[in-house]
Amino acid sequence: MGEPRRRFEEDALRLMRALRFAGAYDLRIVPETAAALHEKREGLRFVAAERLRAELDRFLVTAGVDRMLTEYPDILAVFLPFIAPMVGFEQHSVYHHLDVWRHTAACVAAAIPDRDVRLALLLHDAGKPSRFTLDEEGHGHFYGHAPASASIAEETLRALKYDRKTRESIVRLVRYHDTPIPAEPPAVKRWLCRFGEEEFRLLIEIKRGDAKGHAPSVVSASLAAVDALEQCLDTVIAEGACFSVRDLAVDGNDVMACGVPAGPPVGKALARLTEEVIEGRLPNERETLLEFLRGNAGTSEKP
Repeated sequence: MGEPRRRFEEDALRLMRALRFAGAYDLRIVPETAAALHEKREGLRFVAAERLRAELDRFLVTAGVDRMLTEYPDILAVFLPFIAPMVGFEQHSVYHHLDVWRHTAACVAAAIPDRDVRLALLLHDAGKPSRFTLDEEGHGHFYGHAPASASIAEETLRALKYDRKTRESIVRLVRYHDTPIPAEPPAVKRWLCRFGEEEFRLLIEIKRGDAKGHAPSVVSASLAAVDALEQCLDTVIAEGACFSVRDLAVDGNDVMACGVPAGPPVGKALARLTEEVIEGRLPNERETLLEFLRGNAGTSEKP
């Protein structure tokens, strides 16, 4: 047992590499090495955040990540402290047959091997232990866990020195991972306006991964809802629908030509037009939009 101990003492990042290689090649870590992993885990506290981040990114997309997450949470918890309260935390819910940590591991493994998707799923329920309540009938609830998880995600990603773009995207995805989105064009367009197509598709994959971690009795219905949402998105994109200011058939110059003063009122006018088009109250046709502008140019807040 002395050899693995010495190797981990030389460079504690080798603990994470051991988990990554075992996950990537579906290997079983021999007992003496596993014991050394647990024994020397505190060495990870002294590894540079950038090195931990790079190794975590590689680890999360391995095929055997579920088993590694389930069997070695104490190692990851050294630099991801939100994990410890999740381990063994029962959910007492008809929607979940696994404790919070095993559900998380199952979701990560079930998702597409995309770093951002799996990183968001690793964090998506981090706030659950702090938001748990049990009602009189013995049903567990986690009201407000999504924003709580988003706060933990922000703190975690900063500590690991992720770049700002990644950090902001992951935090946003975690915050809205369980927000219901109807599979209807107006709703999809609103979310496209907020997220953009690329990030919205990541959100759908996160919802899909989360659904796969649900109790067997509800998995089919949960996945059907995600599939319907994705199909609606595909239809909206294929139709070339307008879902942002840049998709409008008019621009800022057109707005000013209709009598709207330059500056912030132009932006408000374009935002109003986008909303009208998204909600289906106006077609995205130049003359119709110009007519609407001319008829409303005299108002200040809603042109």
